[in-house]
Amino acid sequence: MVRLHRWLGLASGSVILVVCATAIPMAFEDEINRVLHPAWFAEAPTADLDPDEWMAALPQGFRSGSVTIYRDGSRLPLIAGRSSAGAAHIAFDPVSRQQFVYEREHGWYMSLFRIHRGLVAGQIGRTVVGAATLIFILVMLTGAFVWWPRKRQRFRDVATMRYRGRRLSRLLADFHKVWGSYAVLVLLVLAVTGLPFAYSWASEAAIAAGGGERQQPGPSVPEALREETRSYTELLERAEYLFPDSERFVLSIPAASSRPASIRAFLPQRLHDDAADVAFLSSGDGELLRLDRFDDMAGGTRVRSLMLPIHTGSILGLGGRILAALACLVAVLLPVTGVVMWYPAWRLRRKRRESGPRRS
Repeated sequence: MVRLHRWLGLASGSVILVVCATAIPMAFEDEINRVLHPAWFAEAPTADLDPDEWMAALPQGFRSGSVTIYRDGSRLPLIAGRSSAGAAHIAFDPVSRQQFVYEREHGWYMSLFRIHRGLVAGQIGRTVVGAATLIFILVMLTGAFVWWPRKRQRFRDVATMRYRGRRLSRLLADFHKVWGSYAVLVLLVLAVTGLPFAYSWASEAAIAAGGGERQQPGPSVPEALREETRSYTELLERAEYLFPDSERFVLSIPAASSRPASIRAFLPQRLHDDAADVAFLSSGDGELLRLDRFDDMAGGTRVRSLMLPIHTGSILGLGGRILAALACLVAVLLPVTGVVMWYPAWRLRRKRRESGPRRS
């Protein structure tokens, strides 16, 4: 089992090191953006908002996709769409009419995300990351089997590090064993919940765990209710009427008039930040076509929606993200300490074989 743990770790270690190293800053996207882009987090008005006016002031060539409005005024409204350079966000100040453009596709987060998801190698990279994650799960299971004490009195050896009189190599071995034992459960959860983003079968398994039912996509708009002109301001008024207790709205008006406008309403005291009620409305008179309450959605869809907040730790708030980042920091160091433990022994065995008795 020790050899299996060692060789599986050597096979996946370099990929896991990169994946976990990129995950650490990604866990604090908002906190880092508050430093890099403080203007986004300026206080915004919460009444008499006119998103149509904002749309008219957007740069030429910018195609809006959605508008996010924070009802507590803690952040400026965020307009997501595409510019000539790719995906972009515009934070719009309704008072000063200033626009803060962020080419998200070329920003720090998406650069790290492309490395984290697929090593900047497209589908091949995503396959490699997925395979490395599966191997890493086996590494953690075999490591737990190898290092977990068989007797209660030896549990202290796994739970504490000893520093006095220890050489560096021995300290690194202790780190590998002790901190690997502390982090193994968190890392297993992060790895398992990451699989649905790499493999369709894992995503289907998550849906099956919730009963196998999926939420149906949004309805099409009847021809009699289709109009070419749609209003974000009217959509916001409908959102405030339908979801008066919502903390945040995401308003979306697709380009095709056959597709419904939608309101995603994020309410307080939900299980995670991505849990939203969704309303689909016609493009003409704003008739409500369908209302999907998150608590009433298909079980498979709700379970699948849990994967990302669990994977990032955000399901437990800031404390969960810190815990996930610390576990990833340990995972970055495990391959390094593992190689440091393995290499001297491998080199010694090689020297013994080379210096063995030779036949004349």
